[in-house]
Amino acid sequence: MAKRPCFSDHSPRVSKRDYYHLNIDSLLESLLAVSDSALIEASFDGLVESRSAYSDQNEFIQRALHIGSVLLEAGRRSVRKLYSVHNASFWPLPPDLTIKVFSMLDTPSVCSASATCLFFQNCAKDPMCFANIDLAIPKVNVGVVTTMIQRARNALQSIKLVELPPDPAAELLLNKQTKQGKKSSILKSSFLGSLSANGGAHGSHLRRLHLHNIKMMDNISLFASLSVCPSLVDLEVVGLDVNVSPTLEFVSRHCCLIERFVFDHLKSKDSVGGAFRMLERHLFDDEGDFIENSACKEFVLNCPKITTLALKGCRLSDYNAHKLLKGFTG
Repeated sequence: MAKRPCFSDHSPRVSKRDYYHLNIDSLLESLLAVSDSALIEASFDGLVESRSAYSDQNEFIQRALHIGSVLLEAGRRSVRKLYSVHNASFWPLPPDLTIKVFSMLDTPSVCSASATCLFFQNCAKDPMCFANIDLAIPKVNVGVVTTMIQRARNALQSIKLVELPPDPAAELLLNKQTKQGKKSSILKSSFLGSLSANGGAHGSHLRRLHLHNIKMMDNISLFASLSVCPSLVDLEVVGLDVNVSPTLEFVSRHCCLIERFVFDHLKSKDSVGGAFRMLERHLFDDEGDFIENSACKEFVLNCPKITTLALKGCRLSDYNAHKLLKGFTG
């Protein structure tokens, strides 16, 4: 049996921690040098069987599983680091050009790329990569949207969020979680609250805002978001539980630079496609939200730069339609 080392005054000082660390290094080196996996399995089985008590066998197996999981996680972490160093060395583009490429991708693609290695992850942290946030998926976590807005900071130019209907299985799970009091990852009414952070700095440069089928968003939460977006020129409000007249009035007071405004009470399958080149008017006898005279008058007066206006699923009188057409063309 090997004797324990004697730490005398004449020998170099080696702490117990360093000593055990050296021993572990040696053990790992020896273990990983074994190329025959069958030999390791046979040795492990023999060690388990050598313990007569069930509790001893179980404890030994659990320790082995724990050490195995530690080694597995350490291996995964090391390979990610190795691949990251490799990508940084052999990736043909420097970080600034990589960031430029990422800024041209849609948001899910940027997130996927950032998860591949540390080099791409660091590049994806640049504000330009999230200057144009575009998400159209069934479930968007509020924290994800907030993080993207915070990363974009003053570079934020546009936000497009489309809440797609979940598949039946996911919807059943969502209903179950709601009944159990668990938090849902579906967007809440205050999911754009981060636009008002730092005195509204994040929303001050926003030029384009498209919101589709956000079930939890109402007039109050929409107006809170628009109040910190004075530079907005393109706004789409589709399938939200908001009223058209108050929305027109609020936009005319806080977003006077608006050039394109699309309002639709009906839910879209994905997003509103195509460019609208004319004022669209939909008349319903018994359906739709009625557009008030004051809202039309204020919108014409305060939004002279408007070039595209689409009002769908609303009730618009001939008088107000004439007022809008004459105001924007005269």
